[in-house]
Amino acid sequence: MEIDQCLLESLPIGQRQRLVRRMRCDQIRAYYEREKNLQRQQGGVKVRAPSTHGRKHRIRFRHADIIKDAIIRHDDKEGSKIQGDEIKKSKVREKRSEECEREI
Repeated sequence: MEIDQCLLESLPIGQRQRLVRRMRCDQIRAYYEREKNLQRQQGGVKVRAPSTHGRKHRIRFRHADIIKDAIIRHDDKEGSKIQGDEIKKSKVREKRSEECEREI
Protein backbone atom coordinates (compact mmCIF):
# COMPACT_ATOMS: atom_id res chain seq x y z
CA MET A 1 0.00 0.00 0.00
CA GLU A 2 1.62 3.21 -1.18
CA ILE A 3 0.50 6.67 -0.10
CA ASP A 4 1.66 9.95 -1.55
CA GLN A 5 3.94 11.78 0.91
CA CYS A 6 2.04 15.07 0.53
CA LEU A 7 -1.24 13.35 1.35
CA LEU A 8 0.34 11.64 4.36
CA GLU A 9 1.70 14.93 5.69
CA SER A 10 -1.68 16.62 5.29
CA LEU A 11 -3.37 14.14 7.65
CA PRO A 12 -3.72 14.88 11.39
CA ILE A 13 -0.98 13.29 13.49
CA GLY A 14 -3.23 10.69 15.12
CA GLN A 15 -4.70 9.52 11.84
CA ARG A 16 -1.23 9.50 10.28
CA GLN A 17 0.14 7.29 13.08
CA ARG A 18 -2.77 4.84 12.77
CA LEU A 19 -2.33 4.65 8.99
CA VAL A 20 1.44 4.15 9.18
CA ARG A 21 1.00 1.44 11.83
CA ARG A 22 -1.56 -0.37 9.66
CA MET A 23 0.77 -0.13 6.64
CA ARG A 24 3.66 -1.53 8.71
CA CYS A 25 1.51 -4.46 9.92
CA ASP A 26 0.53 -5.21 6.32
CA GLN A 27 4.19 -5.07 5.32
CA ILE A 28 5.20 -7.52 8.06
CA ARG A 29 2.31 -9.85 7.20
CA ALA A 30 3.35 -9.87 3.54
CA TYR A 31 6.96 -10.59 4.54
CA TYR A 32 5.96 -13.65 6.55
CA GLU A 33 3.74 -14.87 3.71
CA ARG A 34 6.66 -14.60 1.25
CA GLU A 35 8.97 -16.41 3.68
CA LYS A 36 6.43 -19.17 4.20
CA ASN A 37 5.99 -19.66 0.45
CA LEU A 38 9.75 -19.68 -0.10
CA GLN A 39 10.23 -22.30 2.62
CA ARG A 40 7.49 -24.46 1.09
CA GLN A 41 9.19 -24.32 -2.30
CA GLN A 42 12.54 -25.27 -0.79
CA GLY A 43 11.01 -27.91 1.48
CA GLY A 44 13.04 -26.66 4.42
CA VAL A 45 12.32 -25.61 7.96
CA LYS A 46 9.06 -23.78 8.49
CA VAL A 47 9.11 -20.12 9.46
CA ARG A 48 6.37 -19.04 11.83
CA ALA A 49 5.08 -15.55 12.40
CA PRO A 50 5.47 -14.27 15.93
CA SER A 51 2.61 -15.17 18.22
CA THR A 52 -0.14 -12.60 18.48
CA HIS A 53 -1.49 -14.14 21.67
CA GLY A 54 1.23 -12.66 23.82
CA ARG A 55 1.33 -9.20 25.27
CA LYS A 56 0.49 -6.55 22.72
CA HIS A 57 2.59 -3.45 22.38
CA ARG A 58 1.13 -0.38 23.95
CA ILE A 59 1.40 2.99 22.30
CA ARG A 60 1.08 6.13 24.39
CA PHE A 61 0.21 9.41 22.74
CA ARG A 62 0.88 12.82 24.23
CA HIS A 63 -2.07 14.37 26.05
CA ALA A 64 -2.09 17.31 23.64
CA ASP A 65 -2.54 14.96 20.67
CA ILE A 66 -5.31 13.04 22.43
CA ILE A 67 -7.15 16.26 23.26
CA LYS A 68 -6.81 17.48 19.65
CA ASP A 69 -8.28 14.21 18.36
CA ALA A 70 -11.08 14.41 20.94
CA ILE A 71 -11.90 17.94 19.81
CA ILE A 72 -11.98 16.87 16.15
CA ARG A 73 -14.30 13.97 17.01
CA HIS A 74 -16.37 16.14 19.42
CA ASP A 75 -15.66 13.57 22.13
CA ASP A 76 -16.32 15.53 25.32
CA LYS A 77 -15.96 12.49 27.54
CA GLU A 78 -12.37 11.76 26.49
CA GLY A 79 -11.36 15.43 26.68
CA SER A 80 -12.76 15.70 30.20
CA LYS A 81 -10.98 12.50 31.23
CA ILE A 82 -7.60 13.80 30.02
CA GLN A 83 -8.11 17.17 31.71
CA GLY A 84 -9.15 15.41 34.93
CA ASP A 85 -6.02 13.27 34.84
CA GLU A 86 -3.87 16.37 34.35
CA ILE A 87 -5.57 18.14 37.26
CA LYS A 88 -4.96 15.14 39.53
CA LYS A 89 -1.30 15.03 38.51
CA SER A 90 -0.84 18.75 39.17
CA LYS A 91 -2.43 18.39 42.64
CA VAL A 92 -0.05 15.52 43.45
CA ARG A 93 2.90 17.65 42.32
CA GLU A 94 1.73 20.56 44.48
CA LYS A 95 1.33 18.28 47.49
CA ARG A 96 4.83 16.84 47.02
CA SER A 97 6.38 20.30 46.70
CA GLU A 98 4.59 21.40 49.89
CA GLU A 99 5.92 18.34 51.71
CA CYS A 100 9.44 19.10 50.51
CA GLU A 101 9.13 22.71 51.70
CA ARG A 102 7.95 21.54 55.13
CA GLU A 103 10.96 19.27 55.46
CA ILE A 104 13.30 22.15 54.78
